[in-house]
Amino acid sequence: MFGFQKLEIYQLAKEIVKYNYKLTKKFPSEERFSLVQQMNRAAVSVPSNTWPVK
Repeated sequence: MFGFQKLEIYQLAKEIVKYNYKLTKKFPSEERFSLVQQMNRAAVSVPSNTWPVK
């Protein structure tokens, strides 16, 4: 496990991603290629941006 994966913010962000994917599965199909994709990308960006920059 990398150091950043031990951070509480990283763990919480991963939970947000899981919750977001479960939530957006319930959205109407006409939203699948607009709002759903935007929400999923935004949720994934949070843990992705907690990686250390060198």
